[in-house]
Amino acid sequence: YQPPIIDDLVNSINRKIGRKAVFYKEYAEDEEIIGLLQKAEFLTYISTREAFGFPPLEAFALGTPSVVSNSPVARELMGDMAFFVADPKSPGSIAKTMGECLNDVQKREVIKRESPQIKIKYSWINFTDKFLETARIIINEKIF
Repeated sequence: YQPPIIDDLVNSINRKIGRKAVFYKEYAEDEEIIGLLQKAEFLTYISTREAFGFPPLEAFALGTPSVVSNSPVARELMGDMAFFVADPKSPGSIAKTMGECLNDVQKREVIKRESPQIKIKYSWINFTDKFLETARIIINEKIF
């Protein structure tokens, strides 16, 4: 991609809707990211290459819905707590899913209500516990 093209696109969209609602950032501090995600209607994170997408998990942890690619990894990470784009290479498919996200108030409320669960599921404490359990199994069963 070429950022000048993205900048022009973002500016064009914002002019058409009459306010600065679409942002493109190459870098932001954690506090700024949290503030943006808390104020956002939803996060759009369309990737065909990322195996583990932190931004949708971060958004979910803050109660903000995400529009993501329909991939096995995204399904495993997000469960039913996201809006999945059937064809991430199709702008029409992405736009359709963004519209669904905006209009499905019931699912958005469920996502907001369930968001604390993601903090438990993917906490460093849980990761450490599972890592240590795996290490004990390897040592006790002399797998290597």
